[in-house]
Amino acid sequence: MVRRIAGWVLLATSAACTGNVEGGDEGRDDQGPCDACHSAEPPSRPPMNERDTCETLIDAYTAHGLAIECPTTTRLCPDYVSIPAGEACLTYDAASVDRCVALFEEATTCAELAAVAGCVPDPIEGSAPTGCEGAD
Repeated sequence: MVRRIAGWVLLATSAACTGNVEGGDEGRDDQGPCDACHSAEPPSRPPMNERDTCETLIDAYTAHGLAIECPTTTRLCPDYVSIPAGEACLTYDAASVDRCVALFEEATTCAELAAVAGCVPDPIEGSAPTGCEGAD
């Protein structure tokens, strides 16, 4: 199942732009703009559940794609965040969600938007299954 917005360009979530569930940087390629999604700082706000994180990211990505006239397609929730994070029902650092949204909104071309499509915020280590609680 795929969400279709203004056309058919599949922008798959890139593993190079994902957080590491174990809390470190192992296995993450820090080349390029997606590194801006991650922070070495401890979370400063309450974490976001999986549903809110996913909906916030997809809404921001597709809205900005429409604003700059780019066809966009994403995975559906919760797969948009749970597949790259490697685990379902995590909670996510709210500041890193904001950083992903900002990266989407800073894109001025379809190529720039595609380059940051894989931005997935930092999951909170050991937070599963609390990311799915109360999300009905």
